[in-house]
Amino acid sequence: MNLIVAIIVIALLAGALHLSLWLSRLWHEKRMERDLVFLQLLTPKKESKEDKEVESEQFSTGKDFKEVLGVMEHLFEALHGLYRTRIERFWMGQPFFSVEYAALAGEILLYVVVPRKFAPLVEKQITAFYPDTIIDVVEDYNIFTENSVVAVQPLVPKKRFTSVFRTYQQLKSDPFNNITNAFSKFKTTEGASVQMVLKPARSGWQKKLQKEATQLINPKKKGAKLWNPISWASAAFSIITGGDDLAEFKTAEQSTGERVSQMVEEYSKSMDEKAGQSGFTCTLRLLVSSDSETRSKTLLETLVAAFRQFDSIRGNSFNRPRLVQTNKTVE
Repeated sequence: MNLIVAIIVIALLAGALHLSLWLSRLWHEKRMERDLVFLQLLTPKKESKEDKEVESEQFSTGKDFKEVLGVMEHLFEALHGLYRTRIERFWMGQPFFSVEYAALAGEILLYVVVPRKFAPLVEKQITAFYPDTIIDVVEDYNIFTENSVVAVQPLVPKKRFTSVFRTYQQLKSDPFNNITNAFSKFKTTEGASVQMVLKPARSGWQKKLQKEATQLINPKKKGAKLWNPISWASAAFSIITGGDDLAEFKTAEQSTGERVSQMVEEYSKSMDEKAGQSGFTCTLRLLVSSDSETRSKTLLETLVAAFRQFDSIRGNSFNRPRLVQTNKTVE
């Protein structure tokens, strides 16, 4: 009886500790949300003849969008350094930042939104990898008008993280072009925002991805299970006939020896490449502001369609859990 009481007390204490840590992390996150810095990223135009010739020569000699976007991988690896590894991570949680594209007053703007505490570090990392970038601290942007009808669409993966989206490496054109083309449909009185809220993830998830990639390239068949009566019957039949199924009964997994297709090999390679990178948890939201419900839905569909380029038939794709539509009045 005393043992049962002790187990209940320990369980209650563990639950209380877990709840207090969760509330502490939530409080710290809310605190960071109240002190955000908006960093607007600008790229200067190549005005001089020499600069234009250098840029033209770079792209004419094979420097395509994949090489340019490849620098972004190294940038995010550096930004993963925001991850807290010390014990305070249990009650302070992890820092976050947001990368946002906005269509506003006929312009396409790029922002990085980050808690003020981490703004200097993020700014240094961006300028280290993109030295030509001009970073200005600005006020929060506003895509809404006085009588806006707002449509919001979150995009979430249909499958778990071990399934891979198509990346810029599998695409034949710059993926950002599709997004900017969607923004080009907006009038000057309309607005939109693509928000990607990122938080560095703890290492360890890569092992699951590597395991699944290995299973794809080297498929195995499952051995017999002790609780399955059919397995026992198959094993008994193998003993009588002298078949090879008895060895399978003794072995948990066995290679099929089958050769996988080239498409499976390529997908396995993309999974392995993802496992070699730093990870972030991501919340992806699309917001559209227009003067009518029909117009806002149409523009939102155009923006959602721009993200279908990342859907993979064999891998992952975006799901659309709900569409939020409200009348927004800005005072």
